[in-house]
Amino acid sequence: MARTKGSKNKVSAESKSMPYVFNQYQNLVFAPKVINNSPIALIQLNKGFVGICNSKNASSLASTPLRLFAVKNNKNTKFLYPTRELSKKQIENIQLESHSMVVKNAQNIVEIVDHPVFECLNNVNGDGDLNYYDLMEITAGYLGLVGNSYWQIIKNNGTPIGINVLPSEFTSVQLDSELKIAGYSVTHAPNNSVNYEAEDVIHFLNIAPGVFWKFANRNTRTGLYGMGDLEYILDEVYLYNSINDYLRSLTENNAIPAGIVKYKNGRLDKNTMEDVQKQWNKVLRGWKNAGKTKIMDQDFEWLPLSIAPKDLDFPEGRKFLMNVIANGFGIPIDLLTTENSNKASSSTAIHNYMRFTIKPKLRRIEERLNSHLMPMFDDKLFLKFDECVPADQQLAMQQENNDLKNGVITVNEVRALRGLQPVAWGNLPYIPAKEEIDINGKKPKEEIDKEE
Repeated sequence: MARTKGSKNKVSAESKSMPYVFNQYQNLVFAPKVINNSPIALIQLNKGFVGICNSKNASSLASTPLRLFAVKNNKNTKFLYPTRELSKKQIENIQLESHSMVVKNAQNIVEIVDHPVFECLNNVNGDGDLNYYDLMEITAGYLGLVGNSYWQIIKNNGTPIGINVLPSEFTSVQLDSELKIAGYSVTHAPNNSVNYEAEDVIHFLNIAPGVFWKFANRNTRTGLYGMGDLEYILDEVYLYNSINDYLRSLTENNAIPAGIVKYKNGRLDKNTMEDVQKQWNKVLRGWKNAGKTKIMDQDFEWLPLSIAPKDLDFPEGRKFLMNVIANGFGIPIDLLTTENSNKASSSTAIHNYMRFTIKPKLRRIEERLNSHLMPMFDDKLFLKFDECVPADQQLAMQQENNDLKNGVITVNEVRALRGLQPVAWGNLPYIPAKEEIDINGKKPKEEIDKEE
């Protein structure tokens, strides 16, 4: 049983790939191990096609704007920081997607355009070398690989002023004697760990059913650790990498498969065999010897030991595995290759990617920030990412035009959606000059004259 210094009641689960027994009545049970899913092994797989997929998700999440809003139930409520009024449509959309009853029942919601929380999210690792975009990329990258990301909240008199990203591959959850989360530990080396209290760390994780159950007094609880996108497709990733390793080795050997050179006329003594092998390797092994020819006056026969790549159907196999890996990270293959891509398929792929992959990931991070970070500032404040799913532009323009013509929305509401400042005349319904009925409900004089 592993314990940490300075806390007799805390126990540690250092690796989610190895079960630890806390005592004879309380155990930590893990999902079946697939090849090697230790955090460090998963981090080492962040290269090649896996690295491309994980990086694409991380950059897509990081580039989505994050905004701060406040609930305003009283018209006389004043805010210490500058605000921006929202349209009815914007407020309805926010309330529709929110799971908070405080937000759903709010009489009004305003956007806070300047607040210390933004300075906190831009102060990463305390040295000013990393910013908010880096923070979100690191967080999303860790979630994609190991399913866990940890932020230590740097505070000044209880107020958050910065974020310190903990290395997920070395961070473990600390439990008290009742198996409740008491803190977190970062182990850099044997007998060298740094402990953090639970209230000082935000743990982002991808919840997966059946992973990391806790048993205590006949009660079960899941969610101690998360599971990365990579872990769902480990078999396919290792197979894909094995194919690449084989092809690389084959290329470095002048594309000559492994085999045996057999002398057909009797036996060779030991010295002669070694000499023939050295000559053969000297001329034909290695990519630098590509194109060279070896002429030998003995009667030899080549007996291949390996199967040719074409017989293993490597091209189709790699294509299949690429599709599985991309799907594991939630990325449509059309966004990674141009083989069958066109404008229509690309638009559909982007829409589905944002809707079914990026938006759920953003929602998970958003909910965690609102439940763990924002209460440190004010319970009436909440963060929300911009809508990332692209709308059908042509349909949206037609709908907007019809709504304007029919007085459903005003010019200022349209301007607010586009981030523009309101105009003095924009609160009245917009009626085009050639409409049959004017703003007062009367027909224009020229139309009456025509009818007469």
